[in-house]
Amino acid sequence: MKNNSFFSSAFSTARLFFAVNVLAGIGFNIGVVGVGWFIIASTGSNQLLGLYGALSLISAFITLAAAGAVMDKYAPLTLFRFCCAGQTGIFFLTALLSYFQLPARWLIYALAVFNMPLMVLFSVVARRAVASIWNNTSFTRGNAVLEITLQIGAMCAAVLTGVLYRFFGFSLLMGLAGALCLAAALLLVKWPILMTNEAPHSAPFSEELRAGWVYLVQHKNALFYGLLAFIPTVIISASNTVIPGYVEQSLGKDALTYGLGDMWFAAGALLAGLLGTRYERLQTRVLLGLFGGVMACLGVLWLGRHTGLFYGMVFALGIGLAQLRILLNTLFMKKADSAYLGRSLSLLMAVSIGFQALLSYGVGGWMDKHGAASGFVWLLSLNVIGLILLGLARSPNNAGEKTSAAK
Repeated sequence: MKNNSFFSSAFSTARLFFAVNVLAGIGFNIGVVGVGWFIIASTGSNQLLGLYGALSLISAFITLAAAGAVMDKYAPLTLFRFCCAGQTGIFFLTALLSYFQLPARWLIYALAVFNMPLMVLFSVVARRAVASIWNNTSFTRGNAVLEITLQIGAMCAAVLTGVLYRFFGFSLLMGLAGALCLAAALLLVKWPILMTNEAPHSAPFSEELRAGWVYLVQHKNALFYGLLAFIPTVIISASNTVIPGYVEQSLGKDALTYGLGDMWFAAGALLAGLLGTRYERLQTRVLLGLFGGVMACLGVLWLGRHTGLFYGMVFALGIGLAQLRILLNTLFMKKADSAYLGRSLSLLMAVSIGFQALLSYGVGGWMDKHGAASGFVWLLSLNVIGLILLGLARSPNNAGEKTSAAK
């Protein structure tokens, strides 16, 4: 009976992990997609969208850099609850301010400061929870399940944003996002007590933060694979700056086309998640092929100006980028010491967020000067950075490095 109870509890944990991530994912993604289109529709400025992205990412960078000290100190359950409750308040307040017609620019700046930090913190906690629920031999399966939840959330959010924004406006859209995050927070009340840390840390804040940085500096193999694992996420983040202007200015379409494009991307990524559990042996040629496919799709989008082509390429990008994210995160989890996984994820994402902030602002200004489609050139360059990091990670000087805890 005890064994049956244990397996039932573990299964319940996996199911709740799935449900919470789907509900929160829909809410968070409505925020990303809806705010992006709100900026373009209300101001028509790619540069303002880029500024919003940069401010969002700077605030996220500060949040993640600080969170690195507590990521391995508190259970994922505690951090999940904090993120869902906080995002619920932000979305409901945004809906209220929008309803009373607060000037668009002030609303945009407020969202830039408060919206993104909780979203990226939630994503780091979810990745760490994978390591708590699935063991070392099942990281690929766990990362694939997480990718499936991410893309179900993104797909539903894209459809809801396209329809609700067009027919009911921004206020109702933000109200729905808040309601979904609230539902995720309430669902967390039923979470089993399986998400506690094995060895809680009690060191001071500054020592915890320093220990995370020291570990990464001393273990180059984990560092390069960790940076590489965030390249697909950086590309996806930068595309949130590129695609709204591309849809409106290059394709001449509206929010519905933008939402459907996001839906096709999510459908491709969902397919990648379903196939992700089949990849137990990770080989360099698979990663090189995926990077090459992503670059080809971005090149076609840069040169093409057809709606059907846009849908096809974003679907293919969804497959390629999601599969890269699954495989690269699995590689990183296998390389990193479990005692430093939370801090490593948080600190590496902070580095990637800082890079995204600079990239986001630069892309917006570039598109205003050189045309909306030219933003895809920047995304192509990110793939080149990914290939360089892959070469460094697999270098003989780093490949044999042990990833035991830093002293």
